[in-house]
Amino acid sequence: MRVLICHVRYRQAGGEDAVFQTEIGILRKAGIEVETLDLRSADLDRLPLSTRARIAASYPGQAWGRALIREAVQTHRPDVVHFHNIYPLLGPGAIKEADALGCATIQTLHNYRISCLAGTHLLRGTICQACEPRRYIKGVRYGCYRSSRLQSLLAGAAASRQWREFVQNGTPSCWLALTGFMREHFIGFGAPADRVLVKANSVDEGRPHGPEGRGGVFCGGRLSPEKGIVEFMRSWPDDAPMLTIAGGGPLEDQVRANLRANIRFLGALDHEKMTAEIRRALVVAMPSVWPEPLPLVALEAFAEGTPVVAFEGWSLGSVVRDISPDCIVDFHDFPKLARRALEIGTLPGWDQLGARCLERWRTSYSHEVNLSALLSAYETARREHRHRAS
Repeated sequence: MRVLICHVRYRQAGGEDAVFQTEIGILRKAGIEVETLDLRSADLDRLPLSTRARIAASYPGQAWGRALIREAVQTHRPDVVHFHNIYPLLGPGAIKEADALGCATIQTLHNYRISCLAGTHLLRGTICQACEPRRYIKGVRYGCYRSSRLQSLLAGAAASRQWREFVQNGTPSCWLALTGFMREHFIGFGAPADRVLVKANSVDEGRPHGPEGRGGVFCGGRLSPEKGIVEFMRSWPDDAPMLTIAGGGPLEDQVRANLRANIRFLGALDHEKMTAEIRRALVVAMPSVWPEPLPLVALEAFAEGTPVVAFEGWSLGSVVRDISPDCIVDFHDFPKLARRALEIGTLPGWDQLGARCLERWRTSYSHEVNLSALLSAYETARREHRHRAS
């Protein structure tokens, strides 16, 4: 089987970019022939103004993206084309083009962009479900995509086209949802249940150990409003053990302004240093205030046998609840989340809780599990493509 994996990297590197690289690696290690179409959002800035105007004018269909995918498919002749992020340089037109060239197509949904222009179902710090597939009036009015009404209008047109192509025209052959909750979310709007598959992300095997040598609570990720990190810092008790913050993003100045004697900030860390901090902590806190599907920091914690505390509800809350209901608190209650993190860190049964986290990684989030799910999804996409073609 030959696979072409396509992704438009974000201006600031994040989890989707890491997943793209990880899945290329595990497929190649398994002997799968993999080629890539590796683009960057920033590439758009380097194109001539006339070209950017043409891209904007044909944004939903994306003639530019269709040409890119046509060249890649004709060069590599893949059986399956797997798309991750498709904006702004590919668009749903690229998926349609790959299908027309005879390839089975599949796309991983990393966020909720099809039902929310911001991708987070978060508006001004609170959960918002005013928009849904093909209905983005409020999202355009508030400029939810990049704080721009014009860009939100274009994003809404593209998302509407993406939904219509999948639901009505069968492209891509399958969507990959990161969790069961995410799958049910889109099925609830009318996505065909047999073509929305659950396939989680995966992380490397950790080096877990007991509580000896561990201490404090770790909180890491992109420093942006939806992550809730600043509010969590403000709720951290003055007499509590050390809270370690790591990450980069637009709220870095606010993070620095809220540092105290028992809160330290390490800035953005590479993967090795991030996992080392997770391994040193007694607990990882995930104070996200949006329906975050499956953050890699949580999966890294499971692989290191480090308990995770999070808010109730949506995707991440349901995953953490499956490990232990003790690790869940009421949504948006930052003081309670801080107290629960401290309580979990001093539990007599911390070893057993860490063991459950590690077992969850083995059965759900290891590379072996991910590889099996990917290959199964590719075969499903190929069957669906053949069936529709016949």
